[in-house]
Amino acid sequence: MESIRSIRALVRGLDALTMLNVRNGSTVSEIAQQIKLLRTTTYRILETLTHAGYVYRDPADDRYRVTIKVRRLADGFHDNA
Repeated sequence: MESIRSIRALVRGLDALTMLNVRNGSTVSEIAQQIKLLRTTTYRILETLTHAGYVYRDPADDRYRVTIKVRRLADGFHDNA
């Protein structure tokens, strides 16, 4: 079987999205520490997710939070799959 290289940027984005989903908002520094990335890289990931509509930055406390669009990622999933 042929080995396929994963897309590291996608995996990192999903890691950040997972952490935001588990917590009720996080700062760039908190997410960077959790997923073990540089703060600048984490910032770019979060801004990309914001631009895509999955995350927003709350101006009240500068924390990033997931949007309702994240729910669409589970459409079609069934526990018995």
